[in-house]
Amino acid sequence: MGDYMANQHSKLLLSSFGFSSPIVREKFAKEILRDDSLREKTCYVIPYAGFDVEKTFEREKAGLVEFGFRSDMIKFVRSSADIISESPDFIYVPGGNPFKLLQSIKEMNLVEEIVDCVENRGTIYIGVSAGADIVAKDITYVLQLEDNNEIIDGDYKALGLIPESVLCHYDHRSFSTLKACQEVSGDTIITINDAQLLKYENGLWEYVGEDE
Repeated sequence: MGDYMANQHSKLLLSSFGFSSPIVREKFAKEILRDDSLREKTCYVIPYAGFDVEKTFEREKAGLVEFGFRSDMIKFVRSSADIISESPDFIYVPGGNPFKLLQSIKEMNLVEEIVDCVENRGTIYIGVSAGADIVAKDITYVLQLEDNNEIIDGDYKALGLIPESVLCHYDHRSFSTLKACQEVSGDTIITINDAQLLKYENGLWEYVGEDE
């Protein structure tokens, strides 16, 4: 956790809002083909950033179905056993409280499984807000944005899927906030506003659809 070296062959799609946002949804469509093959793709949802995880899952599932995923191919990840023996096509981690999310996936022993899926098994990671935050090596910098009432052992090490840190909802942040986050993180901060979709692939960053 946090000590993983970023795998340049990993593919991540990161945003401030998920499939419920029409603007962002159309950008997802540029990276995830909405054809017949999508209905055979598995999407495993990790909804633990929300305080009512069941409602979070149902809301996000509805958005995924509207996008084109088949309902029975969308799975609620309730333990590491759900993904140990399988290689989902997508892991989808929606937003909420990043500290609750990180603490929950650690308690459920999901960190190593998520990293293994993304770095070694070809799974595409979709992270929204809190789900985007935790792809960094450490989320101590997020304390500049919101209070932590979840992590009590002081361990903010996260997935370590990227060498940078992520700042979502950037259109609602000030430059001083960005600078404070960067000083705490010590890493480059990649910003995402509410209308953007950010792709990380082959070690490179790209804002999807920005050049059109």
